[in-house]
Amino acid sequence: MRDLPAASFLLALAAEAGEEDAALVQRCHDIARREEQLGDERYDAIRRALAALYGPANDQVLLARLAADVRAGCFDPPDTGRLLRRLARLRLEESNPGFMTDN
Repeated sequence: MRDLPAASFLLALAAEAGEEDAALVQRCHDIARREEQLGDERYDAIRRALAALYGPANDQVLLARLAADVRAGCFDPPDTGRLLRRLARLRLEESNPGFMTDN
């Protein structure tokens, strides 16, 4: 249920950057480590909610449908706000946990 880039891509990017960009390398490794530690099961409730709305599909299709509906302004069923807040929170916990602490 994660957006791209995948952890494997981040690790490849870090290897390619080498010592040229230590901050980028560290950030890539940190995000990949958090994704592994936190696991994908945390997204199961969101995955089920999206599948109930759109029917069974892979994660990328479900997220693409959600994004299209949000952009079109037609995604206002009950619990929409909670679903979007939960998805944003899970992603922030992986990509920028400091933001969660600071805010």
